Amino acid sequence: MNTKKKELCIYCEKSIQQKLQGRVRKFCDDEYRYKWWNENLDIGNINQYFKNLILFYYKKIFVIIYMRFKKSISNKV
Repeated sequence: MNTKKKELCIYCEKSIQQKLQGRVRKFCDDEYRYKWWNENLDIGNINQYFKNLILFYYKKIFVIIYMRFKKSISNKV
Protein backbone atom coordinates (compact mmCIF):
# COMPACT_ATOMS: atom_id res chain seq x y z
CA MET A 1 0.00 0.00 0.00
CA ASN A 2 1.48 3.32 -1.08
CA THR A 3 1.11 6.08 1.45
CA LYS A 4 1.72 9.78 1.08
CA LYS A 5 2.03 10.58 4.80
CA LYS A 6 0.95 9.46 8.24
CA GLU A 7 -1.52 11.54 10.19
CA LEU A 8 -3.12 11.19 13.60
CA CYS A 9 -6.68 10.20 14.41
CA ILE A 10 -8.69 13.15 15.73
CA TYR A 11 -10.17 11.09 18.57
CA CYS A 12 -7.49 8.70 19.81
CA GLU A 13 -4.37 10.24 18.19
CA LYS A 14 -3.19 6.93 16.71
CA SER A 15 -1.36 7.17 13.41
CA ILE A 16 -3.40 6.72 10.22
CA GLN A 17 -1.86 5.68 6.94
CA GLN A 18 -3.37 7.77 4.17
CA LYS A 19 -3.85 6.35 0.69
CA LEU A 20 -2.41 8.07 -2.36
CA GLN A 21 -5.83 8.74 -3.88
CA GLY A 22 -9.19 9.50 -2.36
CA ARG A 23 -10.32 11.52 0.61
CA VAL A 24 -8.12 12.20 3.61
CA ARG A 25 -9.06 10.01 6.57
CA LYS A 26 -9.53 11.79 9.89
CA PHE A 27 -10.36 8.80 12.08
CA CYS A 28 -8.70 5.41 12.41
CA ASP A 29 -11.99 3.55 12.99
CA ASP A 30 -15.75 4.08 12.58
CA GLU A 31 -16.23 3.60 16.31
CA TYR A 32 -14.03 6.62 17.06
CA ARG A 33 -15.72 8.65 14.34
CA TYR A 34 -19.15 8.01 15.93
CA LYS A 35 -17.86 8.84 19.40
CA TRP A 36 -16.24 12.08 18.24
CA TRP A 37 -19.38 13.28 16.43
CA ASN A 38 -21.58 12.43 19.43
CA GLU A 39 -19.32 14.45 21.70
CA ASN A 40 -19.13 17.38 19.27
CA LEU A 41 -22.70 17.79 18.08
CA ASP A 42 -22.48 21.59 18.19
CA ILE A 43 -19.72 21.49 15.54
CA GLY A 44 -21.90 19.33 13.33
CA ASN A 45 -24.55 22.04 13.31
CA ILE A 46 -22.39 24.34 11.18
CA ASN A 47 -24.99 24.43 8.39
CA GLN A 48 -27.47 26.14 10.70
CA TYR A 49 -24.81 28.73 11.55
CA PHE A 50 -24.32 29.58 7.87
CA LYS A 51 -28.08 29.72 7.26
CA ASN A 52 -28.44 32.20 10.11
CA LEU A 53 -25.52 34.23 8.80
CA ILE A 54 -27.05 34.42 5.32
CA LEU A 55 -30.43 35.41 6.77
CA PHE A 56 -28.76 38.16 8.77
CA TYR A 57 -27.11 39.64 5.68
CA TYR A 58 -30.30 39.35 3.59
CA LYS A 59 -32.19 41.27 6.28
CA LYS A 60 -29.45 43.88 6.39
CA ILE A 61 -29.50 44.30 2.60
CA PHE A 62 -33.29 44.50 2.60
CA VAL A 63 -33.22 47.28 5.21
CA ILE A 64 -30.63 49.23 3.18
CA ILE A 65 -32.69 48.92 -0.01
CA TYR A 66 -35.88 49.87 1.84
CA MET A 67 -34.28 52.96 3.38
CA ARG A 68 -32.97 54.10 -0.01
CA PHE A 69 -36.38 53.51 -1.57
CA LYS A 70 -38.09 55.39 1.24
CA LYS A 71 -35.64 58.27 0.88
CA SER A 72 -36.15 58.47 -2.88
CA ILE A 73 -39.96 58.56 -2.46
CA SER A 74 -39.75 61.30 0.17
CA ASN A 75 -37.60 63.40 -2.18
CA LYS A 76 -40.25 63.16 -4.92
CA VAL A 77 -43.07 64.41 -2.68
